[in-house]
Amino acid sequence: MELFLGVACVLIGVAYTSYKTGLQKGAEWTLQSLYDRKIIIFDRWGNPEPNFYAITKDTFQETPPD
Repeated sequence: MELFLGVACVLIGVAYTSYKTGLQKGAEWTLQSLYDRKIIIFDRWGNPEPNFYAITKDTFQETPPD
């Protein structure tokens, strides 16, 4: 019984850590993708802001994968 409880705690810890890491990587990828498409810019403090000068009707067109 103790072994089962220990394994369950380890699995919960691994799942939680993987979830948090996935959220962080997904947020980083999203910001990088928006920055590469020039939809957002970063101010001098590192905060993202919309780039109103570069947004056109074609900005949100899907691009083919490389």
